[in-house]
Amino acid sequence: MQIIENWTRVRGIIKTFSAESDTDNFGEMALSIQQTSSLEGIADLISPKALTKARIYVPTADLADTTITPGQAVELILHITASGRLYAQPGSLHVLNE
Repeated sequence: MQIIENWTRVRGIIKTFSAESDTDNFGEMALSIQQTSSLEGIADLISPKALTKARIYVPTADLADTTITPGQAVELILHITASGRLYAQPGSLHVLNE
């Protein structure tokens, strides 16, 4: 299986959030996806899936300086792995309606 570099900008509403997950150094959030967009020159493997909700793994380092709660709108840049897991790019988590 060939691994393709891929990143997609995603906006959505946080449904649930945990600072811990089954993956070391990552928290986990459930997101209701409202919008996806491609990044210029980089493969977008998420938008074609037309996801409306997703479980996303966010680096715990990104969560240290941010207070996020269910109901907030956020934007992240995500990567989908060969196993179908979605991971946020380090430093890409932005709360839109603080």
